[in-house]
Amino acid sequence: MINSTGSIGGGPKYYYHPGWHEPGGVLALIVNKKAWDSLTPDLKKTIETVCGNTYGFIYNQFQTMNARALKELQDKEKVKLMEFPKEVLDRLEQLSRDVLEEEAKKDPQFKRVYEAFKKFKEENKAYGWRGNLYGTVGK
Repeated sequence: MINSTGSIGGGPKYYYHPGWHEPGGVLALIVNKKAWDSLTPDLKKTIETVCGNTYGFIYNQFQTMNARALKELQDKEKVKLMEFPKEVLDRLEQLSRDVLEEEAKKDPQFKRVYEAFKKFKEENKAYGWRGNLYGTVGK
């Protein structure tokens, strides 16, 4: 979530967006595969349902709390909201893609995951940035 500075002067003057630094690691549940495979189908479905509901709740909390924190930064701290220039975002995207492609050449498991991610992104891009508040899927 956005951190309020809580400062009396001397804090940041600008807030640049979009942001992508917050992966939301609290939205993961890791279960040992052997333990998972030993569960009954109804128990697996219960866990999946609870995880889905929890994700929705936490996502809504993030959106609400971030909106409030951003307003506080603007109103109380007088932080100016700035958008990264398109050229900067385009360059960052290209550099990120270069790094990902290089890693995929070195690690077969990384390549498998990266290829699945690229497929998902391609299949969802027509809707993704239109259907998400912050366009996390990309244009």
